[in-house]
Amino acid sequence: PQLKKLASLLKGWRLDITGTKDFSAAQVTAGGVPLTELDPHTMASKKAPGLYLAGEMLNIHGDCGGYNLHFAWASGITAGKSAAYRCLKEEKR
Repeated sequence: PQLKKLASLLKGWRLDITGTKDFSAAQVTAGGVPLTELDPHTMASKKAPGLYLAGEMLNIHGDCGGYNLHFAWASGITAGKSAAYRCLKEEKR
């Protein structure tokens, strides 16, 4: 019973937003390479063959709480694997 009461109190806790800070405290910024300029399956640039992009190099916004970190890691893994695959393919030529 006490755990359920605590969970209910925490879930119902409301905080009032009283303002914002300046840009120096920002956690999300805009800019980077547009997503239309890369292949989302490989993270390869459509404009510069052999260039693979990931994370904050791209114009994508992720909410705080791990979403932006997840995208950075997932896109980094995809870009890295794709670059390695390209190198192996070129080696076999």
